[in-house]
Amino acid sequence: MPQDVFVGLDVHKNSIVSVAKAQDGRLVDRSRLSSDDAELRAYLSKLPGNKHVVLEAGCVWEHVYDAAAAVSSNVTLAHPHKVRLIAEASLKSDKVDAEALSDLLRLNAIPAAFAPDKPTRDRRQLVRDRLYYKRLATAVKNHIYAVLLRKGLPYEDGILGLKRRREELRALGLPAVDRGLDMLVAIEGTCKDLDEEVERAYLASGEAQLLTTIPGIGKLTALALVAELCPIERFANVEK
Repeated sequence: MPQDVFVGLDVHKNSIVSVAKAQDGRLVDRSRLSSDDAELRAYLSKLPGNKHVVLEAGCVWEHVYDAAAAVSSNVTLAHPHKVRLIAEASLKSDKVDAEALSDLLRLNAIPAAFAPDKPTRDRRQLVRDRLYYKRLATAVKNHIYAVLLRKGLPYEDGILGLKRRREELRALGLPAVDRGLDMLVAIEGTCKDLDEEVERAYLASGEAQLLTTIPGIGKLTALALVAELCPIERFANVEK
């Protein structure tokens, strides 16, 4: 019968260390791979038996998780902090690495983290991009106002929020102001595109539309709540 192989992946920015073990703890393979998804898929495909893969929920987990899921029996996303506590207590290791992850997985001791599917991750990224560029626009406006203050030049409060009026500031002949205005135009164009994507995502989500019936919750907030919390069934109770 096909054996179960438990593969721990220690994921870094440009490399992945893999340790594969059998159910009895016997070492099946130890390898260092690049961060290329195709290389990881080929490596996992060559391992014998049913592959069970685990990796920590670090900043680069998504593409590695997807690549592993394409060729493995199942993939577990581990909670980094909880894994470290368990590993240091039970495995006497001061560093959580691929071997520790493999051991914890075969012992069914991995504290799993929620791994959202790709549509959910895309919604999360959309909301986060929208917030990022809006905040960037505010930062650019504050920078321009600071330039005007340092020069002792008077300006109308909120003028940078008035697209036609703010263009009058170009008459000052200040390169720093002109650069800021050019940046604002570009950022606002990006924000407009993102707003259109948010609208489409909102219309495609029944949960988001239901949330906007609550006073004070608009489309963007509703979509953010759906992206971050759904599926709500993953929470064990209301307190969670």
